[in-house]
Amino acid sequence: NYIRVSVSSLFTITIPANGDVAFPIGSSMVIRQAGAGQILLSPASGVTLSSVINATRGPGSTMTLIKVAANIWDVFGDAVEYGA
Repeated sequence: NYIRVSVSSLFTITIPANGDVAFPIGSSMVIRQAGAGQILLSPASGVTLSSVINATRGPGSTMTLIKVAANIWDVFGDAVEYGA
């Protein structure tokens, strides 16, 4: 999956629990910030993002998420810890 977001203010993407959306293990999502608005990842209840990075760094930044277990996603890329 590829998600390209072009907005002018903060945009939150909620990563759903496996019980709500059962992406297969090994699924990946690429998320790109195309506009000025930063993209923030928000895990649903019970979901773990196995990284401290959870937001794009700026315009042109791309994050990749890979599902490694039922409710665990690895996150990496041109990203930062939101609010840090």
